[in-house]
Amino acid sequence: MKKLIALLLSAVMLLSAIPMVGAASFKDSADVTVINAEAVDIMSDLKVVAGFPEGDFKPNDTLTRAQAAKILCCVMLGTKAADALAPAGPTFSDVPAYHWANKFVEYCASKGVVSGVGSGKFDPNGKLTGNAFGKMLLVALGADASKLTGVGWDKNTQEQLKEKRIDLGVKVTGDELSRQDACHLALNALFHGEQADVEGTLAYRAFGVVRASAGNNAALYKRPLVKYTSNDGDEYWEGSDKQITASPAFFSKSGQVKSATLLKALGVSDIEPEQLIVMRNGVKASATKNPVSSTKNIAYTYGGHQFECYYAPDTDKYTFVILWQYGYKISAVTPAVFYSDGTVETPGVVSFENGFSCESNDFTEADVGTYASVYVMGSSSLHKPTKAVAAYKAKNVTGKLTAYNAKKSSLAIDGTTYKMASWYDKNSTIRKYIDNGGAIGDEVGIVLNSDNLIVALWKV
Repeated sequence: MKKLIALLLSAVMLLSAIPMVGAASFKDSADVTVINAEAVDIMSDLKVVAGFPEGDFKPNDTLTRAQAAKILCCVMLGTKAADALAPAGPTFSDVPAYHWANKFVEYCASKGVVSGVGSGKFDPNGKLTGNAFGKMLLVALGADASKLTGVGWDKNTQEQLKEKRIDLGVKVTGDELSRQDACHLALNALFHGEQADVEGTLAYRAFGVVRASAGNNAALYKRPLVKYTSNDGDEYWEGSDKQITASPAFFSKSGQVKSATLLKALGVSDIEPEQLIVMRNGVKASATKNPVSSTKNIAYTYGGHQFECYYAPDTDKYTFVILWQYGYKISAVTPAVFYSDGTVETPGVVSFENGFSCESNDFTEADVGTYASVYVMGSSSLHKPTKAVAAYKAKNVTGKLTAYNAKKSSLAIDGTTYKMASWYDKNSTIRKYIDNGGAIGDEVGIVLNSDNLIVALWKV
């Protein structure tokens, strides 16, 4: 069922006993989908999964039975206890004591979480489907294995995964399961039940890690945030907590946007309507009222304005946010304080003449009096910005106004033509300037955004 999408946008694992590289170091991290980025990052930090020796993650390779056994052990025991297991058996002739996955397979088999394929074999390199791995996770969490066998076992598995919210963000089917999707399912399983009893969750006991969602309005652009706090003495990552955007901004685009483009960027084949929260100018709108099509142009974006899409794993929702871009004159700057390694100790703050301010680490006191390119939240009217959410150094151009076109959607300064960011706006910056007495020959200044489009115009 191909439904939807309304707005757009600016913005594991060879499972061996010894991790090879961290999540941020994978050479092919760009192949991890937006939806799975958080899971891959955290599962790598927890050392549940690791990359190949050459530094690849191979997120789209199919999960093998041996790799699954390592994940399952970590879900049940935690990484340290799982790695401390001793080789045993062998129960299966094709997983001898010297096989890297022996101890994981033996432990899972002893708990009834996995079984052989017949003839005394386990088939460690066999590929797993989503249903099969989902069943293993459920049994590892204490589900009754007898209800997940026989006719209809796959349907029962899917129903239990959904009931426990373990399948959030992953479409579990009888098709082969990718390693990145396996990470997502395993992460959901680790935190299963956390809302009811944080200290009773598997993740808390095994890893000393808890997570809390800050909701849909906690970060820039209303980006969902997930905060992980560790009390394990920095065993898994430096520092006691870690914040991850539920989805990073993944691209910006001017012009018409097709739903197929958005689906490709998200790395999924389809999105259900109930997964959408569409936000226009900071106001939530019903997803059912937005255009539904996989073939037509369904969203219009203009240079200088930005639509962003985020996925929130805690609610299994996609959030679309629109930002307007303006040029504002800087009135004051509190510079950022940096550690010796270049990371930010205290974020900087930039303030503007119109009263807005926001965090930004790109400015110093020397920038006071210049113009910045500023992303703002808007009210129900395009011309009523309500809050600055991000600011970037912008290109300031000054010179003589030598021409402007009939629509007042572009102008020329010293013979060089520049276009307006919002040419469709009847009250555009250029129109306002001309209608208020501006004329050819004036010495003017403009601010250009990242798309090289005008977002501010004034008389020098």
